[in-house]
Amino acid sequence: MKFASAKQILFMIVASAAFLYGLDYWKNPQLWHSEVSASTARGELSTPEVTLWINESYSPEQVRGALNGLQGLEVSKSVVTVDTTHGAESRTSAAIPVTDVAKLDFSALDRALRQNGIVASRMELSGVPHFGLQAEFSQFPVQVKSEAVEERIEFIKAQQVGGLREWLDSVDLDTDHKSLTAYARYVESGKSVDVSELVNGLSQMGLAPNALHVVMEESHHHDHDHLK
Repeated sequence: MKFASAKQILFMIVASAAFLYGLDYWKNPQLWHSEVSASTARGELSTPEVTLWINESYSPEQVRGALNGLQGLEVSKSVVTVDTTHGAESRTSAAIPVTDVAKLDFSALDRALRQNGIVASRMELSGVPHFGLQAEFSQFPVQVKSEAVEERIEFIKAQQVGGLREWLDSVDLDTDHKSLTAYARYVESGKSVDVSELVNGLSQMGLAPNALHVVMEESHHHDHDHLK
């Protein structure tokens, strides 16, 4: 029996890795660009920005029309780009300047898109180094406890190579005010946080926020049950 030489084995490993990376980039290009948003490619961020990644082709007029009227965003100055290099699987990205971080509501943003038949696979926030994402609920299950949320969040983080595992630092649960605040680790310039990952994580726990605002850490002083 003749075995493959070391050179042949090395070639097969490199070829396999190249094929898998190429396939992943073709299927999920937005993941490869998550750390360098559409605005970063144009230069250093001067203001906070929301970048949307949509796995279909939409015109700038369609995207801006869906977002028109949302608070905290300068929709008229958004940069909408359609990537047609994948043939039938065209994808759209929209980089939207943020005028007021405190007025941002990602739940309202997601609803506005869906009402117009648009679903964002990623909703990235960049240009804000220290912040939390406060999810507010109209109804909060009475059985939700700090320990249960902590265990579920840690389980979800453990299942991911990146995502929440990379940026989520800690969570505050406030059952009295029916809210949960997820704090991000320091976000370096040129990098972003995908808010959709938190929304999906909450959905897995059966929690659907009716509002999801950005809060600055220094302004958040409630006495919550802190989840490390």
